[in-house]
Amino acid sequence: MQRSDLPRDGEAYYAEQLTADHFPGSPCPVNIPLQVEGFLDGYVAGGWYPLTLQDSALQGKLQRKQAGAYALSVVYQYRDEVQAATALERQLEWFHEEGSLAVDARAEGAGFDQSLAAANGVQGSAMRLTYSQEGLTWVSYWFFGVEGDTLMLLWVDGLPAPGSPVAAGDGPALPAPAGCYAVDWEVGGWTGGSVTFYGVRGKNYTLNPSVYSDDLRFVHSDWVLYDQWNLVELGWRKAHTWGPRWFAAWVINGQIQYANFDGLTPYTTHRYKVYNYHSDKVWRFVIDGVVKKTVTTTFDRGTPGAMRERHWSCDVGGGHWWKLKRSDWAGNFSLWQTWYDHDSDPYYYAYHPTTYEFFVYSN
Repeated sequence: MQRSDLPRDGEAYYAEQLTADHFPGSPCPVNIPLQVEGFLDGYVAGGWYPLTLQDSALQGKLQRKQAGAYALSVVYQYRDEVQAATALERQLEWFHEEGSLAVDARAEGAGFDQSLAAANGVQGSAMRLTYSQEGLTWVSYWFFGVEGDTLMLLWVDGLPAPGSPVAAGDGPALPAPAGCYAVDWEVGGWTGGSVTFYGVRGKNYTLNPSVYSDDLRFVHSDWVLYDQWNLVELGWRKAHTWGPRWFAAWVINGQIQYANFDGLTPYTTHRYKVYNYHSDKVWRFVIDGVVKKTVTTTFDRGTPGAMRERHWSCDVGGGHWWKLKRSDWAGNFSLWQTWYDHDSDPYYYAYHPTTYEFFVYSN
C-alpha cells in the first residue's frame, strides 16, 4: 500500500520493514494476530483517513474527536508458493481459532472481485468482522491472500456507513447481487479407484460464507458413493437465512433424506466419520466422536470422497480438509493413498499437497 492509495486527506501514513522479532500489533480490539513464522522478508504499511459524520449525536458518542477509518497492509515473502499457501491457511485458522474474538464480535465470509484478484494472480479469502466499541458497532474488512511466494493481509476498519449504531449479530440477510443464477459446481476429490471401502473420515474447517439462496445451499461434506442412486454424506451447509448447520444425508435407490443438527459454530475445526461395520449396512454418522444418526441402507461400501459445493453463482467460499481416511470391512481407518480430482467449478480448484489433504482456492 502506497500513500497515494489513501484518500487525499489521509493521515499518519507509515511503512516499514518487518523482521522475525518485529511485528505490528493487533490493529483493533478484536485481537487479530498478524504474526507469522518462517518468512524471508516482510513489510507493513498503514494510514488513517478522517470521516465527517452528519449525525452530531452519533459523533458525540465517540470518545475521540474525529471519526475515521484505518487501512493496513502487510506482506510476507516465503521460500516458495507451497510455503506461502500453508502460511495462508495457518493464518486463517489462527485468525478464527486462536484470535480470542470478543464475545460481541462476529466474523463471516465476504465477497470480493474474484476476476480482479485472478487477473493479478492472487488467491485468497475475504472476511467481514463486526465488533462493539464506544457504544457503536464497527466493521472490519479483511483480505487474506497469496500471490506466488507472497502472503498478503489487507485490513480496512471503520463505521459501517457514515454512522448507524446497529447491533452486532446475524441481522437481515443480504439481497443477492444482480446476475446470479443456479449452478451445480463442486470441487474436491475421491480415493480408491477400482477399490471400494466401507467408510470415510476426516477433519474440516467450518466457514460462514455469503450465501444468497435458501433452496440452493453451500456445502462442505465427506461421503461414500456406491453409485449415482446410493450415497451417504455428512458435513455442514449454509443457506441464505440460516446456518452454517451440520447435516447428514443418505440416498437409497434414488430417494434422498436429510437430518440436520444444531450447535455448529463457524470458524471451528471438526471431525467427521461415516461408516458401516462388518458389512452390516447400518451407516453411523459421527461428528467429533458423537454418533448423530444411524441409517440402514441396501449397500455396505463405495467410493470415499470429500468436496465443497455451491449452487448459486454469486456464492463464494473455499475450504480445507485434512487427515482424510477410508475404512476397511472391520472398521479400521487408514489415510487415503490415492487422489482423483472432482471439479466442476470454473472459478475454484482443489490444491492437494498430499493424497489425504486438500484446499479449495479461487482461480
